[in-house]
Amino acid sequence: MKAVLILAFLGLASGIAWIPAPRGEWWWLPKHRSFVETTNRFPHDIKIIFYGDSITESWFTAGWEIYYSKYAPLGTVNYGIGGDRTEHLLFRIQDGEVKGLHPKLIVLKIGTNNIGGVPKDTADDTVRGIRTVVDLLLELLPNSKILILGVLPRQNATFFETIADINIKISKFHDG
Repeated sequence: MKAVLILAFLGLASGIAWIPAPRGEWWWLPKHRSFVETTNRFPHDIKIIFYGDSITESWFTAGWEIYYSKYAPLGTVNYGIGGDRTEHLLFRIQDGEVKGLHPKLIVLKIGTNNIGGVPKDTADDTVRGIRTVVDLLLELLPNSKILILGVLPRQNATFFETIADINIKISKFHDG
């Protein structure tokens, strides 16, 4: 595990969907660190984690009224960061965002930036990245349930088959 983190810090793992890697933007690491701080300050209050990319993060902006009136009272945190890919989420999870937590539920929405960003991952690489996220969460939070949301349609039909393939494959991750 330490070797993977070292690779990630060196930037050698960047762009591989199932290997943890931080992002290089100046604002990303402080945002991640703020999530770690929230986890450290409120470990017993966090019952539900929303994890993902801009779709998840948007609950703080476009969906703030619903989020704060309906979800926040349930003990939720929103750990979504716009633009994140599976490898970024893996890095964040390994780097302390869930350490010491015992949430009942994790709502996971990730993968769209793997197929629509640079580099563009294949459906199978994206599925492997999502599977790795799920496995890591189950390892670190064995008593939590994970609700995996499918990849939403993108702006044009180019992605339709890839998204359908991903969603069919991740739908089989359920444990009954």
